[in-house]
Parts: sequence; structure tokens; C-alpha cells
Amino acid sequence: MSLVLEHLQRLAQTEPERVLLNDGERHLNAAALYNNILSVRRWVEATPATVIALVGDNTLAWLVADLALLGLPVRVVPIPGFFSASQIRHVCRQAQVDMVLGTAAGIQSFPALNPVQVAQVNETVGLVAGLIPQSSAYAGEYEKVTFTSGSTGNPKGVRLGLETLENTARGIADTLADTVIETHLSVLPYATLLENVAGIYAPLLRGVTVHVRTMAQLGLQSPSQFNPLLWAQVLQQVQPHATILVPQLLLALVTLMQRKLLSLSCFRFIAVGGGKVAPAMLQQAEALQLPVFEGYGLSECGSVVALNTPADRRLGSVGKVLPHARIRIADDGELLVSGSVMKGYLDEPVLEQAEVATGDIGGFDDEGFVMVSGRKKNLFITAFGRNVSPEWVEAELLAQLPIQQVAVFGEALPANVAIIVARSGFDAQAVADAVAACNVNLPDYARIGRFILATEPFSDANGLATSNGRIRRFAIFDHYVSQLQPETQHGILSTTATTD
Repeated sequence: MSLVLEHLQRLAQTEPERVLLNDGERHLNAAALYNNILSVRRWVEATPATVIALVGDNTLAWLVADLALLGLPVRVVPIPGFFSASQIRHVCRQAQVDMVLGTAAGIQSFPALNPVQVAQVNETVGLVAGLIPQSSAYAGEYEKVTFTSGSTGNPKGVRLGLETLENTARGIADTLADTVIETHLSVLPYATLLENVAGIYAPLLRGVTVHVRTMAQLGLQSPSQFNPLLWAQVLQQVQPHATILVPQLLLALVTLMQRKLLSLSCFRFIAVGGGKVAPAMLQQAEALQLPVFEGYGLSECGSVVALNTPADRRLGSVGKVLPHARIRIADDGELLVSGSVMKGYLDEPVLEQAEVATGDIGGFDDEGFVMVSGRKKNLFITAFGRNVSPEWVEAELLAQLPIQQVAVFGEALPANVAIIVARSGFDAQAVADAVAACNVNLPDYARIGRFILATEPFSDANGLATSNGRIRRFAIFDHYVSQLQPETQHGILSTTATTD
């Protein structure tokens, strides 16, 4: 049995009334949660299915299904809600999915599932199964395949064993053992490995109550439809001790509090990851007494590898390496991670060396904190011979409210150029002011010399972003290449580089 399930079994026996899951309308205490897990587990074991997709929104059904599958000889495939229908079909074909678990609504709307046998699995949490009539070739031990939406092509499946997932969760839980956390609010989708491991497994290992809300309840139906006021209402209602945010959600939280639209003193730990965070944003959060701690990780290493904590923190770093992982620095500055890592990618050879090349450039400071400067492949050299990681400059720009999306380029250009998507309600002058404010905090070689207002947001539909919102840098460059050239002034707004 898995480490997480063994812990839940102990809680069910020793503290059966402890509430572990709460969706705002109902809750599951330790005894009820464990009994429902066993019920689903027995149901799955009685079926011939060996490759099981988890679909749908953040719900009690999703959580119970995911926990019930831990340690069974199955391949589990969480399906992100932001994947397109074609991406979902690709995932199901490649992974050879033969059963889908989710709510009735999730099953009915699942694009890769033909109208075949549908069965009720667990009425208490509303868990339903859809059986796909195909023979799976999978006959191995438990593994979770998390599909990452890369910058090009179809999603790629990362194969993770139970030990890697649970060692990561235990490393997080142990590292935060001295931080009193009794409630966690899930904000990121459960199909996202970061929330799955750090927002479910790690809190449950500490007996923390996990508050479950759908994306619509959180106002997070999509990046373009985010309603921060709905999110503020949930935060005010739940008063969570902990949550996990991406940089744009941290910006939203800081903005809500700066504008007096939200007043909170409940937080004890806010983890932020999924992208570089500007030091200015962290300083604003600190001024609001928000306990924000940046971390670092990747799917290929089970999610979190390094983390700042209340006991050990350095602004601008991503924290110290967690107990389950190790990092060494290659000769060219690339971070290489070992310890708990993936088996390999789906349909590719098993990883021969238990070390993952992250593609990130960084190092250690004199106290052992990990510093990440950017992606190895994105590094550009300015006309003055200075190396610049665009992610660093982009993080500073994204800390400015008028800027919703941005891509920075500078290779072989006389001045760095930012292609910017303005947030709704902000005009070109507001963007220009934001760029100027950002330039104040940047050295001259990293400053933005001019910017281009994008004609439309970067999205999966136009090929300028992945389905989960990460920019497709090279596609953006190709799309705007004529305007990037210095002799072309059409559509370009100049900014004055501000000196210190």
C-alpha cells in the first residue's frame, strides 16, 4: 500500500472525525474518506482496466478516485481541463486509456469517450466510470503519466512511479513540519502535478483539511475569463492557512489587497511556482504581510525540487533543495536534478541515468539557496555582449498590472523589444508607463528599449501559447519578426529608458 494510504488508514483509526476534505457543501472526515477510497479501490480491482484517465474539474470525486488508485497496478492519466479535444484524443491514444473516471458531467463531455458502458462507482462523491472497449498493453506497477503541454507539438507524457510522487510529497511535508498549517485551499487544477502532489498528498500526510472548489467557483474558468472578485469571496470564506499560486495569481492577490478589495490575515504559507517571480512582486507581497515563498520544480522530477520556507528563505532564490532531491550544476550552468525523478517519457526508452537535465540555467549562492536565471535555450546575447534570460525581464514586466502577457527579444537587436498583450481596461500609455516603471529596476543591458502592442492575446488557438498559457516564444518571434527589425516603425511604440 502507498505511504499516503497508510497514513489515511492510521488517521481513520485514531482520529476518525478529523475533516480532511471540504467542498463547501459537504465534507469527508478521515473515516469516511478512507472507507470511500476502499470502496472505489475494490470496484476498480474488479474491472479489467489498467490505464485510467482522471477527468473533470476539482471535485471530491476526482480526489477520491486519485487516492484510490495509489499503488494499484495501473497507469493513471490525469487530463488537464485546458487541453483541447484533439490533445485529449492524442493523450488517450498514446497512453492506451481503457477507462475514464470522473463526475457524470465530466464523463458526458469527455471528447475521447464514445457512448459506451457507463457505470456508477461511488454514489457518495458522485464518481462515475466510462469503459472504453479496447485492450490495454499496460501490465506494470503503478505509475502516473502527467502530460505537459510543451511549446511545440502534442503533449508529452512524463512517467512517474509511486515512490517518486510520495517521496516528493513527504519531502514537502517534512520541510514544512514546523509551520502550523491546518487548512489548504486548492486553486490550481488537480490535473496539474504541482497541486496534485503539493496540494493533496503533502497536506494529507500532515492531516491538513483540503478545501476543494471548482474552477468556476474560484472565478478561474480560463485565463481570459478570470474573475478575481469571485476568488476573493472564496478566500474570505475559507480563510486558508496555505495555498499554491502561479505568478499571475499572486499578482491578482496583491492587487486585491492593495486596492482594499480583500483583507486577509489567515495565511501562513503561500507557495508560488510555475514561473519566475519578480523580486518587486515578492517585496510588495511582503509589505502586505503575505507569507509568500518561491519554489522550483518540474514534472520530470515529481514537481517540487527546491523551496523557500519560513525558517529558511532568501528573496530572489527558489529556496534550498528538498530532502528527496539533489541538484548539481553542469559546466554550462544547467541545473541537473537527481534523487526522485521520472522513469522516462511515454513511448520512449526508460531513463538510463537517474538524472534529469532541466534546461534551466542557475547555481547556488554562498548559503546553498538555488538561484534560477532562465531557460538555457532562451538565453540571448545583447549587442553589448551581455547574456540575458528573457524570463527574468518578463517576470519584472508581468509584475505591472497593465501587462497581461509578454515576450522579450534581444538577440542581434540594438535594443531589447517586448511584445506585450495589454490587460483589458489599460491603454498604450498605461503600458508605456508600466514599461518605464519596470526599467527603473533593471540594469541598462536588460531594459526594454521599445515595445510592440500585440494585435491579439497569445493563445493556443493562434499558436502563440500552449493550452496551459505558456508562451510559444519562437512562434511569437516569427509572427512579429517584421516589426522586430529596427528599421520598421509601424505599430511600434517607443519608450524612454529610465536611468536610476
